[in-house]
Amino acid sequence: MSNSNRILIVDDDPMNCELLEMWLASAGFADVDSVYSGSEALLHVKDSPPDLILLDVRMPEMDGLEVCRRLKADATTLFIPIILITGHNTHQDRLNGLRAGANDFVARSVDEAELLARVNVLLENKRLYDELRATMRERIEFISQISHELRTPLFAIHGLTEMLLDGEVTQPDEVRNYLQTIYDQSGHLSRLVDDLLDLSRFERGAQTLKYETLALGPFLDDTVALMQPLAHARNIELRLLAVPRQLLVSVDEGRLRQVFINLLNNALRYNDEGGWVEIAVQSESNAVQISVRDGGWGIGTLDMPHIFRRFYRGALAQQRKSGAGGAGLGLALASEIIRAHGGTLTAQSEGVAGRGSTFVVTLPRTVT
Repeated sequence: MSNSNRILIVDDDPMNCELLEMWLASAGFADVDSVYSGSEALLHVKDSPPDLILLDVRMPEMDGLEVCRRLKADATTLFIPIILITGHNTHQDRLNGLRAGANDFVARSVDEAELLARVNVLLENKRLYDELRATMRERIEFISQISHELRTPLFAIHGLTEMLLDGEVTQPDEVRNYLQTIYDQSGHLSRLVDDLLDLSRFERGAQTLKYETLALGPFLDDTVALMQPLAHARNIELRLLAVPRQLLVSVDEGRLRQVFINLLNNALRYNDEGGWVEIAVQSESNAVQISVRDGGWGIGTLDMPHIFRRFYRGALAQQRKSGAGGAGLGLALASEIIRAHGGTLTAQSEGVAGRGSTFVVTLPRTVT
């Protein structure tokens, strides 16, 4: 079985490199490079950082200890694990290696099994560290994003309230407009907090669903009826293709409606007047697929991998109509709701305006 980790061997003796390459290949490591000097190693790491380095200590011009020190002094290569290999495995040699920043230290006489075990341990540690670092970056990004999303309505509420309290606005119509804006912004803030709490509970598996057997046809009829006013207001044709009446699903009706309202709301808003949105259903022996397809603006190719992320807004939608969307939580929450039902939510788009996008909800089918 092939291992995708990238390993760099640094040794001035080609025979030593060949032996290590053979050991690593036998363990499934397919991406292994060898260089024969310290200076080559630094250039190679700069151009193509590996996941782990096997580094000979005794080399001319620049020894392994100096290479190690330089790599560990650079923030971009600091966390690449380094195993020093030497023919002089004394206490002082090991101490010098650790002081240089090496993660492990083995004698030249090490056998294949021990070396591979040490390699695998360090690669697993690096994988866990990389995951932790990615999680921390995501949390920092989340805090930044939520701060921005909360600040906008709070700023409006605070500013308008202050103006009303200071008596800067006295005309009844103006007062009413300001109060309406405060009311709308507080509602937006409340929905944002509710979505965040829901998303957090679903991601932690702490949300309880209230399952019931639901006839899919009447459910979709009702959902489309709820969205028809928005469709009429935007002069968009919203159509539901025929749904077999015998199709049943076991779902939390309120949560499933939340998903389809979000999908239909997006399809209607990220669309031009005179456009169309279509809902179709396909059934299989043990699953049912509900697709929401539109002829709207579409989703850019670069946006597609990210559309189910929290707070993500597609660049094309932002360019076409600033303010058309919400906080960017709807699709993330919809995906988690469907996942909790044992289903999937997927998206397709050519990224071309007028060809729109298609979202497909797949759910287990209830067979009576």
